[in-house]
Amino acid sequence: MEQNPDIRKGRHWVHELSVHIVFVTKYRGNVFTQPMLTRCEEIMNNVCADFGCELMQFNGADDHVRQHLWDGHLWSRSYYAGSTGAANHATVSRYIQNQDRPTH
Repeated sequence: MEQNPDIRKGRHWVHELSVHIVFVTKYRGNVFTQPMLTRCEEIMNNVCADFGCELMQFNGADDHVRQHLWDGHLWSRSYYAGSTGAANHATVSRYIQNQDRPTH
């Protein structure tokens, strides 16, 4: 049987926990700029490091920000947990990466 690289295993646990988060501006206002998105990504990398998770993908447009987080610590021993539905990490990452990021 082929191993799935998205599934992480330990002595007493198996998991595939990732989260696709979308932050939308109020009334979908076009307020994000390239420097703002760059700073948001820096902040999210720091937050993820503090919580022991990984920012797999980050991108945004004028009116929203998309993030794909992989969390390695929100499970209990001896059970399997999965997330992001049927979409694998590559699919979610590709979706986020292809967002129309502002150039200004």
